[in-house]
Formats: sequence, C-alpha cells, structure tokens
Amino acid sequence: KALEIAAYILVCVLWTFGCSLSRSSPRHGYTATVAGFSIYIMVVGTLESFGRKSSSEVVFQRMQEQFAGAVIYITVEMLLWRKSARTIVDEQQITILTAIKDSIVEATEPHLLIASDESEAALLGKSQ
Repeated sequence: KALEIAAYILVCVLWTFGCSLSRSSPRHGYTATVAGFSIYIMVVGTLESFGRKSSSEVVFQRMQEQFAGAVIYITVEMLLWRKSARTIVDEQQITILTAIKDSIVEATEPHLLIASDESEAALLGKSQ
C-alpha cells in the first residue's frame, strides 16, 4: 500500500508540474489549471475509499462526475446566457479603443492644424 501511495504522489506531482508549464498559455491556461488540481480530487477519493473500491473505479467515477458537470454547465450556459462572455468583452474592447482613438484625435487635432498652417505658409513663402 505504501508503494502505491508513493506512486500516486509521484504521478500527481509530475502531472501538476506539466500542467503548470501551460498555465501562462492564453488559449489553454484555464484548462491546464483545472487539470492540475483535478487530479488531486480524483486521488483523494481513491485514498479515502482505499480497499473498498479499486483506484481505477474511483478515478473513472470521478471522471464521469466531472464530465457530467461540464455537460450540464455548458447546456445551462447555452440555454440561459446566449451571449457569450467573449462577445461582451469584444464589444467593450471596441468601445474602449474607439474612445481612446477619439481622445487622441481630439488632443492632437489643434497641433496638427497649426503645423499644417505653418507648412502651407512656408510653401507659399517659397513659391513667391
């Protein structure tokens, strides 16, 4: 039993290390974080029911529970909240960037007009 527990600990540490390398990924960071701590949820259940069920039975049961939870969450989100967070964030980002652009134009426009007038005056002065 001690050797099996040591093997679980080693696998958990290696898995967590592998997942931690992907945490900074913009695309897979959240998935890596969840995968990193999910193994402990599965293993703790295995250690709690040590002897009553085989470890593969407990891990498989936990995987089924997590899969069912993910399916239920996605279904509820798709039915109740049709507008995804990505769309809302994109709209907000466009609004913010448009406001920044308008502020920059407003702040620099008087200086651009003065420079334009000066360059026109210089061109007129050279042509005469």
